[in-house]
Amino acid sequence: MGRRLLLLLAFLPLLAGCQASSSHSMDNLPEIGISNAVLNYYGKYRDTINPLVFVVSQDGYWAAYRYCDGHKCQGGALPTSREISDTIASCNEAEAVHGPCFVFALGLGAPRKYHLID
Repeated sequence: MGRRLLLLLAFLPLLAGCQASSSHSMDNLPEIGISNAVLNYYGKYRDTINPLVFVVSQDGYWAAYRYCDGHKCQGGALPTSREISDTIASCNEAEAVHGPCFVFALGLGAPRKYHLID
């Protein structure tokens, strides 16, 4: 639990920046490796109504996302910091196997730089 809290605290500055400039916030992050399965899952995320946040595990083989069904959106087209942290926490349920999760994309903005690992 303490590791998750430290991870969340490390991401709080990023989460604040995500609200202000979602399309450019991924540009400065280092490239990560993702699997073809995760890339396909990202495609499903992009096809949802109002995609909010997509997160990927450290090993690139696990992911989670959150979207808004329209009438229940709290932050409009951008995710709230709570929606981001809840999505990371959901992804981190597999942390023992896949490592901690990180933000890969916000809304329909450009995703983080990546390369395929399988």
